[in-house]
Amino acid sequence: MEAYEQVQKGPLKLKGVAELGVTKRKKKKKDKDKAKLLEAMGTSKKSEEEKRRCLDKRTPAQAAFEKMQEKRQMERILKKASKTHKQRVETGHNGPRAASWTGSGGKCRGARRALLNAGSSCRCRCPRLLPRPFKAAMSASAVYVLDLKGKVLICRNYRGDVDMSEVEHFMPILMEKEEEGMLSPILAHGGVRFMWIKHNNLYLVATSKKNACVSLVFSFLYKVVQVFSEYFKELEEESIRDNFVIIYELLDELMDFGYPQTTDSKILQEYITQEGHKLETGAPRPPATVTNAVSWRSEGIKYRKNEVFLDVIEAVNLLVSANGNVLRSEIVGSIKMRVFLSGMPELRLGLNDKVLFDNTGRGKSKSVELEDVKFHQCVRLSRFENDRTISFIPPDGEFELMSYRLNTHVKPLIWIESVIEKHSHSRIEYMVKAKSQFKRRSTANNVEIHIPVPNDADSPKFKTTVGSVKWVPENSEIVWSIKSFPGGKEYLMRAHFGLPSVEAEDKEGKPPISVKFEIPYFTTSGIQVRYLKIIEKSGYQALPWVRYITQNGAQAMFARGIAASVHFICVGEKTKGRALSRASAALNCLKRFHEMKKRGPKPYSLHLDHIIQKAIATHQKRDQYLRVQKDIFVLKVLA
Repeated sequence: MEAYEQVQKGPLKLKGVAELGVTKRKKKKKDKDKAKLLEAMGTSKKSEEEKRRCLDKRTPAQAAFEKMQEKRQMERILKKASKTHKQRVETGHNGPRAASWTGSGGKCRGARRALLNAGSSCRCRCPRLLPRPFKAAMSASAVYVLDLKGKVLICRNYRGDVDMSEVEHFMPILMEKEEEGMLSPILAHGGVRFMWIKHNNLYLVATSKKNACVSLVFSFLYKVVQVFSEYFKELEEESIRDNFVIIYELLDELMDFGYPQTTDSKILQEYITQEGHKLETGAPRPPATVTNAVSWRSEGIKYRKNEVFLDVIEAVNLLVSANGNVLRSEIVGSIKMRVFLSGMPELRLGLNDKVLFDNTGRGKSKSVELEDVKFHQCVRLSRFENDRTISFIPPDGEFELMSYRLNTHVKPLIWIESVIEKHSHSRIEYMVKAKSQFKRRSTANNVEIHIPVPNDADSPKFKTTVGSVKWVPENSEIVWSIKSFPGGKEYLMRAHFGLPSVEAEDKEGKPPISVKFEIPYFTTSGIQVRYLKIIEKSGYQALPWVRYITQNGAQAMFARGIAASVHFICVGEKTKGRALSRASAALNCLKRFHEMKKRGPKPYSLHLDHIIQKAIATHQKRDQYLRVQKDIFVLKVLA
């Protein structure tokens, strides 16, 4: 503003003005323009557009002078702000929970305003000094726990900007949307948004009136369910009523002024116990984990035997069509740890994944390219970004260190070939072959193959080469159980069901075949733990244990059906009604089968060799038929 005062007193004399070569007449014109500029800038009633138009008419000399003045003013603001911050740090206002959201703090507020205007942020950890982007991402205004009828069991108002009676509109809107088939996890009434999840017979609802970060709110609600379940074992209506005092304490610690705070159940259990509602004399100090830099691990932990257990668990997701084509495949993996170490140890983990070794010149080694990698909060991300090392101080007990995904082509570890032959109003037959497609040295344990059957099927008959078959009528499926399935093996199963004479129309699609299994000491992606180092200042010796497990994921394999009326029937050698021997007929059918295989598409053969060998070994005279439908070739022996 000093520059503007000088303009009013007389012509502005700046270095470089004389060099511009302006005449006396032009100077007078510029003085008039400056006067207009001052009038526009000083009048608060002028619109922003007019002010901007006036600023655009400034000369280079004016712009340079104003820029210099703004720089000096900014230096004074920063100096004052840093002085204020230093005073607050000296008074002890540097803890993560030292200031309340609604408490005092005028100096900190002024420092925050100055630093935000300067494009910086205060290093003080109080919530008042959050940078503007975080302040804009609003969270929940209130949290409710409702029963199935919409009655409020417990609630907590964090911001006070939403009327607590607004939740009465939640259940009618929910039922209306459910009847219309347009149910959404976010409902709205007026200017209030309801973000909700359902757990058992409870609804957890968060309300917000401003632009909230929805993903943050949903993550918080699921975290609330996890914390409550660890406290009360089962989160139900009865447990809410019996422990409402502890729940209020947990809600106060989980969220403050609508922003999530401490959501780690292990840290919460240190200062909110089952007897937390009882009054105690004195004012105990808060646990060290609340203000400690490593909030996920307590100090003074001691174990007689120091051990670390690391599990690499992978699940294979597959979608296979009826023709045997793999439509979608991916690997979802996670590294879980159980830590029983004394003190505050530092662990360093090395993997053979491509993400870690891209910057170290080890690309030629066997590596695995990981995608969507997500780390636990204990991992030092700055260290990982610099030298690609997974370094961390682990929490005590069990936790998930990281998760990853591989979107790659994966062949099914247990391949299922199935053919369904349905005879209308009489019977239905299933022919299933299971083949393991992993190394022989590995073995799949507790294999279960779930095959859907019609709801009105009855009179089951089973025959299998290994394992046992059980019919589960309540789920309309048969379960083929194999306790141990070595690699490179294949087994067969046949099932026969009777059908009623009057059948209902099957409007819904046929459900797929699903497989459950677990293969120890095996990973589909090939990921390996190269090293696991444990560093602790006391120098004790610890035992690291590593285990690999591959499990089934979301696997769906569709079966191919054959109707009783076939498109083409190839009859074995038959002359004037006389049937040849079973062996010669089978050989002729096999010959014709190979001819069709060369001409047509790839056949979907089901234990063909097994039937042919059985036909050759038998001397009974029966007709052999090779039934053909599209790309399916099935050799069947008819009596």
